[in-house]
Amino acid sequence: MKSNQKINLNGVEVRTRETEYGEFLCLTDLAKVAGDHTGEILSNWLRLIGTIEFLKEFEVKFNDNFDLEEYKIIRANAGTVRFRLSAKQWITKAKAIGIISEQGRFGGTYAHNAIALEFCSVISPAFKLGVFVDYLTLKEKAAQNLINTYEFFLEKIEDNTLEANQLAKTIRDIAKESKKAK
Repeated sequence: MKSNQKINLNGVEVRTRETEYGEFLCLTDLAKVAGDHTGEILSNWLRLIGTIEFLKEFEVKFNDNFDLEEYKIIRANAGTVRFRLSAKQWITKAKAIGIISEQGRFGGTYAHNAIALEFCSVISPAFKLGVFVDYLTLKEKAAQNLINTYEFFLEKIEDNTLEANQLAKTIRDIAKESKKAK
């Protein structure tokens, strides 16, 4: 996917960002389904112990610089009445990479697609399922388009040389195996 693209997930137009860590979806856009106070929705989600634990698991898996000691401090306070955590605080304190927070008119809070799909749970199970199905469908279509493009070029290659024919056959076999794996 291109950087700064919009996709439709369960009837919601969602901005995306391609980063070095993968595709990020705009949580601010997803939160609009639950109401106009997207900042409060995100803040309330970040207060949940389950959210903090999920974010930690993501960071431990993908981020060598994650500050586990700071996480422990955050986790010890999570769930208390006075506990507040913004996306910016999480990013800064824990050295997190799974969430991006951008201010300004076209800003928003973005999260890695795995985190964004988990965020949809807070809105409703039905919404999460709809987003999940639409997202997978988009990814499957993108993968199929890529395969179709390769097949087109493979046909052109087959027309040119015997050696290229063997290469094309090998690539086709790999593509068929990946289709079967689905």
